[in-house]
Amino acid sequence: MVGSIAAHLAYAWYLRSDAFRGLATRKLSEFFNLPADIQTVVPRTYSSRAFDGVELWLPDRRDRIFRCDRALWSERRANGRLRVDLDLSRGTLALGTDRWLLEDYRRVLESGLRHDFDEIDQVRLDDFSMTFRRADVLLSAEKVRGTLIFQTPDLGIASLEAYVFNGQPVREPVRIHARFLPHGEVLVETMSLAIPEVALAGLGLEKAVGGPISRGWFAGRLEYAEAKPRPSLVVSGRLFDVDLSELTQRVPSGPIRGSAEVFLERAEMVGSLPTHVKGHAAITGVQLVDLARWLRLPALAGAVELNVSEIDILEGVIRRLVINGRVRDVELADALRLLGRGEATGRLTVTINALRIESNRIVSADIDVAAAPPAGVSGTIDRELLLTAAKHLAGFSLPEWIDPQWLPTKVEYTRFGLRLLVTDNRLRIIGTHGHDGDTILTIRVLGREWGVVKEWGGEIDLTPWVEELLGRISAVDPREVPKMLRRQAEGE
Repeated sequence: MVGSIAAHLAYAWYLRSDAFRGLATRKLSEFFNLPADIQTVVPRTYSSRAFDGVELWLPDRRDRIFRCDRALWSERRANGRLRVDLDLSRGTLALGTDRWLLEDYRRVLESGLRHDFDEIDQVRLDDFSMTFRRADVLLSAEKVRGTLIFQTPDLGIASLEAYVFNGQPVREPVRIHARFLPHGEVLVETMSLAIPEVALAGLGLEKAVGGPISRGWFAGRLEYAEAKPRPSLVVSGRLFDVDLSELTQRVPSGPIRGSAEVFLERAEMVGSLPTHVKGHAAITGVQLVDLARWLRLPALAGAVELNVSEIDILEGVIRRLVINGRVRDVELADALRLLGRGEATGRLTVTINALRIESNRIVSADIDVAAAPPAGVSGTIDRELLLTAAKHLAGFSLPEWIDPQWLPTKVEYTRFGLRLLVTDNRLRIIGTHGHDGDTILTIRVLGREWGVVKEWGGEIDLTPWVEELLGRISAVDPREVPKMLRRQAEGE
């Protein structure tokens, strides 16, 4: 018995010795092919031992990527085979920082998962923190717990939950699920991240957007899959109660005011390019003056409200787009100045009752355009603009007894309105008032009102304009947009 006790004590002493700690550290470093440290080894039973202060580093110890206060290794026999459970507690895992080189990401992933896990049944994590920090982006998860289960040596499944996301507690946990193939052609087969409702203010976006964020919420899901020839990423979720001016602080021309809500049913990315976008969105209170400044157009007052009830774009083809909304409080003088077409007073309102695009064609559209005189005074239109319209617009006519040269320099108008109807890319312009409801513009001359622009029966084929517009849009490479914005900021 004395000999047995002595053997036990000698074995326990050896497990606590620097020699065994050094051996364990070397094996750990060889297994992961990364520098490693173990502070102490604590024997528990013949089949289990604890390793305290376990650390893994990038090559040359440029950055620490892993640390846990305690790693508990437990062995057991099952069906005549050695099985191992590994419990990791109170630790940190870095998934990237500015000190990482591009090849470090693949190396860390390979070193962690590309192994023979024949003996390991599962790895349990408790009270972990995970961080990703790169340039202006910071993502962190705290109070992470979960398991990595090896159903076979060729298949591992990770299921993790985090209860703090970017420093803010969440009512529902952030859930991470992944399937990885230690011996497969691809390493990470699929990975999903389910994010509950979180405030944008707590996502650490200040550096990315150029200032603090006080409003807005996000809830959604990210799904990653290895695929040939390139991996794919599918994003879905809801972004709501967003102050656009906070998210556009870095726009070179200045913030764009307004509010937005976006619901992404599906946004598929291959590499950095979107291939399929489906969902709906709404924007309110967007100021035209901000958009005009961004597009380098003359100042333009007014506001935009749009409801995109359906959007489905696949590989540059608009499969379906349904929009309604309104552009209001546009000064006629500003709009005409933009067009280089004379002067008029009053305010313009454009109401999109319905606009439906399918397969890159305008299937149908119903749009009202109306101008109202300024409050309390008469609205006027420049005589030269009126006479120019007389030369170029079908349906324009002055009373026979009126000599155009007798008209005053500023002609009073009482009503202006037209309706744009589109069917299969063919446009009809019809009136909105008058005795027969076919008048577009009514003026007052010598105290009497005259309808001088009437609707006409012709149609305009919009196909060339639609194709040119869509061609310009599709020619823009999303990867070049940041460069374009930088050039705009530099005044090129």
